[in-house]
Amino acid sequence: MANKKKAYHLSHRCALVVKLKKPFFDWADIEMNQLSEDMMEPDVYLIPDFEEHKDVKGWIRRNYDAVFRNILFGVYTNEAMWPQNRTYDLFCKWVDFSSHLMVWELE
Repeated sequence: MANKKKAYHLSHRCALVVKLKKPFFDWADIEMNQLSEDMMEPDVYLIPDFEEHKDVKGWIRRNYDAVFRNILFGVYTNEAMWPQNRTYDLFCKWVDFSSHLMVWELE
């Protein structure tokens, strides 16, 4: 069988990688030594396509609450348990995030 080279293509999306930090787990009252592998693993969100990281940062600043709400829902489905004042600063204290501009589709 011949090994055929496949042409992969860009997805026309960026990836936002979000990793929870200790202050989040402190708030959620979850001990770091009790965390499952799933909780320690970062989440990846596909976001609109941007050419520069500064544009991604602007998008995050405008849309952080959607990501924040998804994270909180993973711990408490009752929104009354969530912090009512979900600011961008609080988001940044509770998560580390990075962006990737080149997202390739392999299939």
